[in-house]
Amino acid sequence: MDILEQVMAQATADSEVRGVVLTGSRARGVATARSDFDLTIVVAEQTEPWKHTSRTGQLDTVVCTLEALADTSLRWQRYAYRGAKVLLDRLDGGIAELVDRQATPTREEAADHALASIRTALIDRIRRHRLTRRDRAARRRCGRPCGPVVVGQTPRARSAGRADLAVGRLVLLVALSSAWVRTGSRRSPTTDAELPV
Repeated sequence: MDILEQVMAQATADSEVRGVVLTGSRARGVATARSDFDLTIVVAEQTEPWKHTSRTGQLDTVVCTLEALADTSLRWQRYAYRGAKVLLDRLDGGIAELVDRQATPTREEAADHALASIRTALIDRIRRHRLTRRDRAARRRCGRPCGPVVVGQTPRARSAGRADLAVGRLVLLVALSSAWVRTGSRRSPTTDAELPV
């Protein structure tokens, strides 16, 4: 009997267990010889919402409550449920529904995440542009590169025209993305023309 069969036999015998979910590389079908079994065991009640009970080279087990599995506010853990397989569901599809809800963001959640990523990229680009301008000013003052240098930028990318153009494109992208999220369509807010995906 392998380790997964042992855990499933224990879970099936325990009336407090509501479900067992296989996550990670084994669930997604990309396991290697060194991959362990990542299991989430769902129980009715316990003192902590999430609790590691086993973490070995073969088995990583987390026990959680139904309420904890239903809580989608912890974004960092939601990816673990992409491609997850429900091995035991004593709620007539309720565990599968909760796992699917964890794995699939709503339209609003996806839009919020996309806008946050775009804003982060825009802020980073503006910061890099300012550093580049400061670097050019320091070169003019000192006659040599004595200001901060942005690693990875080519001399062409440092030119003011290209940097301003890139910042302008990002600002336009943020504005259009915000309009798409608010209206729920891909039509341009100004020309009412269908925009490319």
